[in-house]
Amino acid sequence: LEQVVAAARRELLPEYEGKNMDVYEEVKPDRIELPNLQSSLRQAELQSGDILVLQERTSDNALSCRAYYDFLLHKVTVRVRDKTEPAAEKFSLDLHSQSTYDQVLKAVAG
Repeated sequence: LEQVVAAARRELLPEYEGKNMDVYEEVKPDRIELPNLQSSLRQAELQSGDILVLQERTSDNALSCRAYYDFLLHKVTVRVRDKTEPAAEKFSLDLHSQSTYDQVLKAVAG
C-alpha cells in the first residue's frame, strides 16, 4: 500500500514530494481511518472506487481530513432573507449543525 500511495503522490501531487503526509481511508462518510501502509492492497481490503485522502501534516490548526468529513456530514445551509422581501435571498452560509451561537455570529460577520 505504501508503494501505491507513494506512486500516486509523485504523479498527482509532485509539489508535496518530500513533505510529511497522512493517509486516510474513507470507509463511510462518518468513518475515516488511518490505513496500515505496511499492508498489501488485499490486506487493507482496498479495491476500485475506494477513497484515499492524502493530507500534509502541519503544526497549525488547519482543517483536518476528519474534521472536513464531519463538516460535510453535518453541513446545513442557512439562507438569510429580509423579512420585507422574503423572495430575495440576501446571502447563505454553510454551517455545521452543531455550531455554537458565537460561531454563527462569527460566520455572519465574516
